[in-house]
Amino acid sequence: MRVQSNPGNQPRSIGHSLSLQPERQRLLTPDGGSLRFPTDGSVFTIGQDPDCQVRWAGQPKQAEGQWKEGQLWVRDLHTGTTLIDGRKASSDEWTPLRDGGSLQFGTINDPALSLGVMGSAASDTFQTSDQPLLVTYFGDASVPDIARHVKGQPARFEKMLEKTQAPVEVSGLSAAGGVASDAVHTALPVVMGAMGAAGLVVAGTACVQALQGGPLSVPLLVLGGLLTLAGGLGAKVGAESAGQHLQALKQKVAQHDEVAPTWKHVSHQVVGNGPRASQFEQLWQKNLGQWPNSRHVVYVSGHGLQQSAAGLSFDALARTVQGAEAIVLDVCNGGQLESLSKLTGSARVAVVSEHTVRGFGFPLESMFGQSSFPANPREFGTSLVRSAARGRPAKSLVAVDLQALQKQLLPSLDRLGRSLTRLSQGGHQETLRRCLDQSETTDADDFQSVVDLGSFLAQLQREPRLAASCPELKRTGEAFNQTVLAMMGHGTLSFDRRPATHLPEGWRQFLKDHRK
Repeated sequence: MRVQSNPGNQPRSIGHSLSLQPERQRLLTPDGGSLRFPTDGSVFTIGQDPDCQVRWAGQPKQAEGQWKEGQLWVRDLHTGTTLIDGRKASSDEWTPLRDGGSLQFGTINDPALSLGVMGSAASDTFQTSDQPLLVTYFGDASVPDIARHVKGQPARFEKMLEKTQAPVEVSGLSAAGGVASDAVHTALPVVMGAMGAAGLVVAGTACVQALQGGPLSVPLLVLGGLLTLAGGLGAKVGAESAGQHLQALKQKVAQHDEVAPTWKHVSHQVVGNGPRASQFEQLWQKNLGQWPNSRHVVYVSGHGLQQSAAGLSFDALARTVQGAEAIVLDVCNGGQLESLSKLTGSARVAVVSEHTVRGFGFPLESMFGQSSFPANPREFGTSLVRSAARGRPAKSLVAVDLQALQKQLLPSLDRLGRSLTRLSQGGHQETLRRCLDQSETTDADDFQSVVDLGSFLAQLQREPRLAASCPELKRTGEAFNQTVLAMMGHGTLSFDRRPATHLPEGWRQFLKDHRK
């Protein structure tokens, strides 16, 4: 699902494999800039003075920073106007700025710096390309709780294109869902409730049969129980969204005769129910034909599941967008290995979040409103993450090299899984289970099935006996660092402890032995 993230559910303060690489740390500015700072342990100053190592708005000498213990620590220089995550920083004590944390000078309304993890030093300056950028957009506006935000995204693209000087075109469609779909969802609780009531009647009949010695009492009792259980659960689940679908139904009936908006810069079409995969494929082929010399980017917006994004299965999505330079998954849980591994071989890079995405989605205005774009696909993906620093779409935003995922990370995970299985059989089972349990998770605290891969690798690296006995761990870390190009927020890629069958066998076997 895609809803407002719960700000109260803060992730545990565990570093990631990427966070342990100080040379990749950057302070990201609201305008998409990237500030480097010393990571050799020396104390540096931040402010407007020419002799400050990090020049930024604020007092002449605003604050001090120091990289230590795998984190950036900040101390206010007696100005009283240094804010870390919205709270005043102390002048007497150092305060850590965790991944994705915000640093502001003045008030909570002033521009904020965000701590992010970028690619190599070469990504700070990149060669730009004048080649046009064609964004093929697909939005799923059929789900009531996010429909308004998804419907509004073409207008956001339109507003962005009016301001940007970069050669960008947007051509897309939104699946709005039909009246029949909302009517069915509205009536579902009543239908399922009726089925549950019928189950009670059947169960009651079975009881009467049993008292009379009837031969069908047991089968009827089982059938009645199943009908009651299924009907009750279905009615409960359906009731949670029935009101939203009823409201959507009323709006669609009232707006039936309204004229669809026309766009000056954005080519956009709204479709009802239908075969989404084929509709999207037709749009993709049309765009390839009309803009053969463009750099093609796919932007998918809507609800996200492990098997699909915006109602498009990842298998169908991968078959369709062969040759795309980048795919942006503006959906919840798009950063799972189970999902991304199906997209390898389609686009070169992906921009995703392993967390819940807020209702308004990614900050597409800042991501695609850049004055220019890098020519290199890896740097292009990094620039999209870096430019999103001004928005807070989710707890994490990550750029992934899908080619490196396919050729380096997945084979490394296969070998790592086999090595960890041998270590588990050799007496390290509890240590490995503890590493899994203590790694960050995107789930609620009482059900930690989805694990952050970067956090898990960092946990393994902190176990000296494991690191010494498993040389594959270092190679997997290197493959991971080649795969994850940039990270904003707090999270990298995730995996399910109940892995899908298409993931490497060695990795699946290890997780099977340590399943929740």
